[in-house]
Parts: sequence; C-alpha cells; structure tokens
Amino acid sequence: SLPHPPPPSQVPSLSMLCITFLADHSDSIVDLSNLDETTGVYLLREIMGRQKLTVPLARVFIRSFEGTALGEGLKGLDLYAATPVPLSRDRR
Repeated sequence: SLPHPPPPSQVPSLSMLCITFLADHSDSIVDLSNLDETTGVYLLREIMGRQKLTVPLARVFIRSFEGTALGEGLKGLDLYAATPVPLSRDRR
C-alpha cells in the first residue's frame, strides 16, 4: 500500500518532503534513474494526483525505470489520452 500524506498534526518524513518537492517542480525533472522503483511509484502517484503528468515527463519515467514494472507499465499507456489538456483562453 502506498503512503498517504500525513495528517496535519504529524511531521512528514524526509522522503515524503522530497517527493512533494519533486512533484512541485515536476516540470524540471529530466532524469529519475537514481531513484528506486518504489520511490518512483510514490512520485508518479503524487504527480498524477495533481494532474501534472505530461507526455515528456512520462517519457522520463519510462527511460529512467526501463526494465521495471513501472517503466513497462507506463509504456503500455496511451499517454496522450492520460495527460491533461490545457483549456483555451475562451474556455476558462
């Protein structure tokens, strides 16, 4: 089971703080190959929960976790259908 963010009364773990930081700045991620697969899953969950997964970022995950269940699972997704589409100015 994946960890959930701690209740406000608890201090978050260092790993949760790092995952949150990376998710906050996911548009700057270019490589994740130094992360273990479990941390990659947690990060992907956080990014997807924020609807910040883009095709280029999904490719970073695929490349960084090639040969793992995470990388192979992402390869099988229709990335264009799974990524949010920005609203045009007239539809906001």
